[in-house]
Amino acid sequence: MKSSLLKILIIFFFCFSCSQDSSTYEDNGEDNTPQAQDCDVSEIRYEALKFEYKYNEDGLFLMNEFIANNFKASYYVNRTISDSLNLGIIREDLSKDPPFITAKFNGTKVVQIKRFYPSTNANIFDFDYDNEKVRITQKYFNGNSIQSIAFGDYFLDQDGNISAVKKYKFDDINDPSSFKLTEEKSFTYDDAKNPWKGILFPIYLCQSLPKAKYLSNNNATSEIKNSETTEFLFEYDENNHVIKGFVEEINACSSPKIVEEFYSYSDCNN
Repeated sequence: MKSSLLKILIIFFFCFSCSQDSSTYEDNGEDNTPQAQDCDVSEIRYEALKFEYKYNEDGLFLMNEFIANNFKASYYVNRTISDSLNLGIIREDLSKDPPFITAKFNGTKVVQIKRFYPSTNANIFDFDYDNEKVRITQKYFNGNSIQSIAFGDYFLDQDGNISAVKKYKFDDINDPSSFKLTEEKSFTYDDAKNPWKGILFPIYLCQSLPKAKYLSNNNATSEIKNSETTEFLFEYDENNHVIKGFVEEINACSSPKIVEEFYSYSDCNN
């Protein structure tokens, strides 16, 4: 098993129980419940974009991005101290750029993410937790000072999913008490594990608060906004892994479109 910290930072990929043929089931008084599988994601792709995940012996991974115009990039993930990780680009000569995403943790919970532009300016996302919600506050560091940009309240249900979200933008970046509601949505979910939960890249490439679906344990099957419902469809394998979805495109910083997305897994413990 890879360390829980790395699992929760990089990818929360847990696969559900294996199916069992009822014709071979025997009630012998023992617990015959199938054991859940623990898997690593190996690939997420849609249309011209593909992400591959390759793990090393420490549980960290190198992530390769392929785009239709033959662009290819590799990324490193390094643990710096016990509660921090860095993510950056590996060049063809195997040199490493400075990290463009850093993450800090309190136990297994992420408490801060920084997205650098390119190396001094940064979007800063601070996470505050209680029993009912996660509040994410976005700030911007311009190299000299920090400005408050926005915050979002992500309300949790009993299954660890974001049931609703309210996002706010500061009217006056110098006055943290001056803000307005900019987005309000609610969601429904399936019971399969969400392959995107915990992934930092490309989720935090956009200069905005993260989408709720990337913070939930399960996969959002509908999104309700202003009394309008958008539905998302999924296909599953025999172990209830999601293997295909008709969902919003991965790296959408503005108005997303619905695309066909595919998921593959490796290193499942049977």
